[in-house]
Amino acid sequence: MFYVTDAIDGQPRILLDPNTWSKDGTVALAGQAFSEDGKYLAYARSEAGSDWATWRVMDLAGAEKMGTGTSRQASLADHRDTARSQSPFLPANR
Repeated sequence: MFYVTDAIDGQPRILLDPNTWSKDGTVALAGQAFSEDGKYLAYARSEAGSDWATWRVMDLAGAEKMGTGTSRQASLADHRDTARSQSPFLPANR
């Protein structure tokens, strides 16, 4: 589970709970990355032990889901060359 607070001493609230993704436990968190500016969370969901993952991006200011994409990689580092110019997670100078 991922928790978030508005301040260091604030009340934590659930941001992301993989335990709610399926009743039978077959959907799992396969990877995650926060943007360097802390505004976004990308996370991957894998179903039934598959090596394919669905990546989702969440705007943390409103906990709003922004989009999805499917990939065999469970790491954003695997997408560095192709996604560098399109992603807040992969700066162009790296």
